[in-house]
Amino acid sequence: MKDLLRGQRFEDPEAAVEAYKSAILSTSTSDWNYCFNDCDTKSENSIPEWAIVELQGLIQMKKDSTFGPTVIGDLHYFNRNKHPVLVLGHHILNGKEVKLEQPMAVIEKVNIEGKMEYKVKAIVKKKLLFKSRPKPIISNVSEKI
Repeated sequence: MKDLLRGQRFEDPEAAVEAYKSAILSTSTSDWNYCFNDCDTKSENSIPEWAIVELQGLIQMKKDSTFGPTVIGDLHYFNRNKHPVLVLGHHILNGKEVKLEQPMAVIEKVNIEGKMEYKVKAIVKKKLLFKSRPKPIISNVSEKI
């Protein structure tokens, strides 16, 4: 992803966001799987561990269509100090990792040969809490203004 956008200059922030979106949409499924292969943590029973992302406030989307996957931002996670950073458009939010008092299970309802069963899809043991106000990302302003 970085190689697709490295070295490019943009006249305004909207052009940079559009270039980033088109780079995301042009990435193949196999490339995404390769990127996120190491991110999938497993519990002792080889069940994936997920985290809840908790935000304070409201996220407003510009596009009206909800068809297909929607990218709302970039989540960067620093394992060293358990510090998540969420970039939403032209804003950045700093968060913290919080352990849940009671773990939760993500359950999927499956129909196997006419019989309904429930399969544990993931375990949720922590949440990423973003409770501070977003800070604006300020780009370099040209001196021609």
